[in-house]
Amino acid sequence: MVPCKSPQRFNRPQTYAPVVEIPEETPQVCPVCETAYESVSVHHEGLMVALRANERYRRVCFDPGEHGGEPSVYFYHHTHEQATAGTD
Repeated sequence: MVPCKSPQRFNRPQTYAPVVEIPEETPQVCPVCETAYESVSVHHEGLMVALRANERYRRVCFDPGEHGGEPSVYFYHHTHEQATAGTD
């Protein structure tokens, strides 16, 4: 396991907020798994993902791309119901 880098290493203040945007235009279904999703966010830099049980979301799909001319990662958040739909 690699330890998390501290905010000071990137010359940021101790209490910085991640750069997150909610895009205005979004696809009808997730482009990664082609199922419905509850929300989508765009991240431009430094992010951490904890992959553990979550009461709200069952799965988050990651789709690298570009937003506003910057390299970005789109996060598609799927609820438990959405992630298990059609898997009977």
